[in-house]
Amino acid sequence: MSGQRRSRILLLGAALTCCLAVATVTSAASQGSSSGLVGRFLHITDIHPDEHYLDGATVSTSCHTILNNTEDVPTNNLRKGRFSFPLKQEQDESESIDKVLTIQDMNIIRPGLMDIGINGNAVGGYYGLPNTICDSPLALADATLSWIDRNLVGSIDFVVWTGDNARHDSDNTHPRTQEQINQMNDAMAKKFLEAFPRGPDGKRIPVVPCIGNNDIYPHNIMYPGPGPVLQHYSQIWSEFIPEDQINTFLRGGYYMSEVVPGKLSVLALNTLYFYIHNVAVDGCHDKDEPGTEQMDWLEEELKQLRKRNMVAYLVGHVPPETKSYTKSCHSRYTKIALEFQDVIVGHLYGHANIDHFFFVPQNMKKKNNFLEEWEEEEEEDQALSVMDEDDHDPFHLLGLSSYLQTLWKQYNSIPKNAKPSDYAVIQVSPSVVPTYQPTMRVFTYELADGTTSSVDTEDYLPGCKDDVMNCVADIIEQELEDYITVMLDNDAELASELQPMYKNGHKKPRAYPPAPVSTFGYPLSYTQYWTNLTLANESLMPPQFEIEYQTREDYGLQHLGVSEYLALARRIAKNKLLKKEYLKRMVVQSENALVQFGDVLA
Repeated sequence: MSGQRRSRILLLGAALTCCLAVATVTSAASQGSSSGLVGRFLHITDIHPDEHYLDGATVSTSCHTILNNTEDVPTNNLRKGRFSFPLKQEQDESESIDKVLTIQDMNIIRPGLMDIGINGNAVGGYYGLPNTICDSPLALADATLSWIDRNLVGSIDFVVWTGDNARHDSDNTHPRTQEQINQMNDAMAKKFLEAFPRGPDGKRIPVVPCIGNNDIYPHNIMYPGPGPVLQHYSQIWSEFIPEDQINTFLRGGYYMSEVVPGKLSVLALNTLYFYIHNVAVDGCHDKDEPGTEQMDWLEEELKQLRKRNMVAYLVGHVPPETKSYTKSCHSRYTKIALEFQDVIVGHLYGHANIDHFFFVPQNMKKKNNFLEEWEEEEEEDQALSVMDEDDHDPFHLLGLSSYLQTLWKQYNSIPKNAKPSDYAVIQVSPSVVPTYQPTMRVFTYELADGTTSSVDTEDYLPGCKDDVMNCVADIIEQELEDYITVMLDNDAELASELQPMYKNGHKKPRAYPPAPVSTFGYPLSYTQYWTNLTLANESLMPPQFEIEYQTREDYGLQHLGVSEYLALARRIAKNKLLKKEYLKRMVVQSENALVQFGDVLA
């Protein structure tokens, strides 16, 4: 490299260093707690209320039917658990929806269920039956919202509600209809409005709902919007979706809610357009696909939040594990998740019913043209999947052991020197529906604003928030690459000397450092709540939720950032006792379920 070129590059570095000196004259001003905020929010998911649930019905019928060759069931137990649910069309109690069949009848009607290890003679309780395929009775859904009303309202700032507010389509003797799904979602929306009423100032805390794969008919299948399904949800969620986001929602079922104006947003995704089982769309490759349009929208919103010095949570129903999303959508999600770590402070999902976390890693190949779509490597130890989905949610005791095995493999594959900037952590909350035991999760987040003001950072060091000294090295490197790129096409000698900095002659995207823990909105911890349905059914008293575990006290996590989860994954992979404890909590205090998956502890 000639002396003149070296001088020009050194001058550029010196100029950026001067910018650093100017930027550091003003320090990051901590503004303290924002007025009226408590620094906590609720994540609740997969309630699956079932209007056909019968106390005393057998598991083999999805708790819809009383079989005449089971033990006698007291007549006072034949209740549907309606409580105060605002259903538009109440089912006549005298109407014979509780058909009396035999086990032999069920073998003919639904042969598959009788072969998957379910005790066909087990009967549901008034508040539901854990460790089964039965959905939530309305009594459980009502009691859950009532408990939230009594215990959480006033102590949380917003609610993340990630879908599936209708029963599974698991019983062909009670087929679902779109009208039934709409009715149940309408009822659930009204319950949330009752639980979180407007305050004296006329305001309601933000509630951010998402569409689940069982909130549509047929389940999993959603066509590109606008359409009647999105129109319906825009109406029943009109109190939740910001007015300026309605048109966006009508087009694709996704939207943004500034839960703390000017500081913190929640981006509610419609994961059905990414979902591999939605055959009505075709991933995120073609520009006119709804999945591609949603990804484009997401990327643009994150850019705008970056300019405004804000952070965000990405939330949705189906989590972005490799075989749940189409390849093109998973690749695009991974790219966005890693490029916007300075903006995205959390990825929160449901659907799986089990309590766990996994990583979206930087493990992608690049095509000849760096600007084309990135593809993920299909290494077995990175592949997370239970998506051999038939008529049931795959996590309803089906395929879970295989899923856990691949989860351990991912934990085992994390190197000691793993860079947090190469990973995004996906947090999957367990469900209210008693696949195991009903749960909900309350997060705490950072209230102090430890970021530099936009005047300081955006003018001189874009993307730098708190750790300016470390950040400036990345900015200088990027500016040098920008300068060098101008000369690459016309100066073969220089291009040859600088080739190690590039892939196929194209510069790498700017790497923004992850948001520091001191950033307003950063997730610090969560408390997992659960309720013991066995006790509730025995006492016929409404279920009371209690603490199952806390991330700081029980796992030693100082915060919920990637670095802490990488360390936890390595500990779980190496420590059999910790793995057993973790597995027990994944299936929510369920010893019976724990026995079924004992092989994954080996």
